[in-house]
Amino acid sequence: MASEIQPFVGFDYGVISQDVSEPLEGGRLSGWSTGFKIRGPNLNLSLTYAQAIDAPSFVNHRNSEVYFSATVAF
Repeated sequence: MASEIQPFVGFDYGVISQDVSEPLEGGRLSGWSTGFKIRGPNLNLSLTYAQAIDAPSFVNHRNSEVYFSATVAF
């Protein structure tokens, strides 16, 4: 089987529920990502660039991140 390259784009959105014990911790999170996956018979690779769009002030987040993943199957 030959290798397959698959590009992707994603959007994430989430809600942090308010807790009675932490009334200031609540809000919405959002971000986007793009990257590509390479799938082969025994090796899968993924490279992703992600960037936050919005987050509450109490969430420590970076402006952007890069993720790399490799999986080997026998």
